[in-house]
Amino acid sequence: MNKTFIERARNALKILLSKGALHIVAGTFLTKFVSFFASVFLVRCLSKSDYGILGYYENFTGYFFLAVGLGLHIGLLRYLVLAESPSLQYGYYRYALKKGTCWDFLLVFAGMVFCLLYPHPAAFAGHSTLIFLLVIGGLFIFFKHAGLASLRALFDHQGYAVLSFITAVLLILMKLAGAYAGGLNGAAAGQLLANIIGGMICVYIVKKKFFQDTVPDLIDRTAKHEISVYSIQMMLIDGLWAIFMLNDVFFLGQLCGNEVLVADYKTAYVIPANLSILVSSVGTFVSPYFTKHEHRQDYTWVQKKFKIMLACTSFIVASAVAACMVLARPLILHLYGERYLSAVPIMRILLIASFFNNGIRGPIANVLSAMGKQKYNLLAAGLGIILQVVLDLYCIPRFGPIGLAWASTAVYLTMATLLFGVFLKYYYKKS
Repeated sequence: MNKTFIERARNALKILLSKGALHIVAGTFLTKFVSFFASVFLVRCLSKSDYGILGYYENFTGYFFLAVGLGLHIGLLRYLVLAESPSLQYGYYRYALKKGTCWDFLLVFAGMVFCLLYPHPAAFAGHSTLIFLLVIGGLFIFFKHAGLASLRALFDHQGYAVLSFITAVLLILMKLAGAYAGGLNGAAAGQLLANIIGGMICVYIVKKKFFQDTVPDLIDRTAKHEISVYSIQMMLIDGLWAIFMLNDVFFLGQLCGNEVLVADYKTAYVIPANLSILVSSVGTFVSPYFTKHEHRQDYTWVQKKFKIMLACTSFIVASAVAACMVLARPLILHLYGERYLSAVPIMRILLIASFFNNGIRGPIANVLSAMGKQKYNLLAAGLGIILQVVLDLYCIPRFGPIGLAWASTAVYLTMATLLFGVFLKYYYKKS
């Protein structure tokens, strides 16, 4: 029995490697790993106060970036897979780029005006140049997202891995160089330049690699409506998930008005949030396959692979959480320095939240979206946002960052439970 099990495991691993799983895992892991360590060096380039101010404004402008491209880069992940010919794929790609870019001009203008006019707390006021540099980057982020999504949807796993890693390293190096040379504004200027270069590279590579000699099909009104509706739904879903972190820092900054507390919370959140490094590649790799098998109504395959996927992600994240719990103090001390040791108790609580978020909620949400059940992700996220706002408004004034961390744990547990129930309802008894 043991030999049979080992042989099956070897065969399964060979199949995964032949389909590009190694490239997806390596690319996603290295990209997030590099991004994680960038935070370590950035903290050491800036004072704690400056790091808190930069984190506040990156968080604030992040609300606008959730709507970059109207989510059409997410729509490409589904509709390039389902398109039956290269010409139709190119038609979808061109439509997404044109519509997304037009929308982004309006989005950047609105974001600039709002960020400049908003009455920021005194500790964060007076940084108009920083706001300009951060917001203008939204024009180019969509190009990068659309390019990477297209590589994934067209099953160019090696290209996706290489390009995502290159753009991540470019962003990190230029941001760190800018921070070292020019402080807050330098970091934002480096980030903007990296987004411009990375976006242009992505557009060029997709065109040259897949559509160099392809004449695009004209997408009819029905097809445009379908991809637009799907993309907006997915944008809202992904946006709501991202809003959880944005809301935490926003409410902490607004209710406490203290850039040092923001810096502590941002630091405490880095390791728990980046535990997604361990499992995000799983969702990246399996999503297109769940799309195909659900479309064929192969529910036996869906049930079987879902169980395997969730068991793996839960075990991996739980193991990492346990290790980080034990090593929380030395990790913070050696990575960020003694001045950030106040973030240790916050980090330990956020590690629990990370298990529910990265080990359970995230993988289920990816599968449901891949199989066209994104509306339930949207519903769960909406309910989670309401719960989060209520808990944050109650906990932050009374308990500060510690209360905020416990509120996040309760929210992610609730959403993970809801989404697991949705999957059981729709797929557990189908055959």
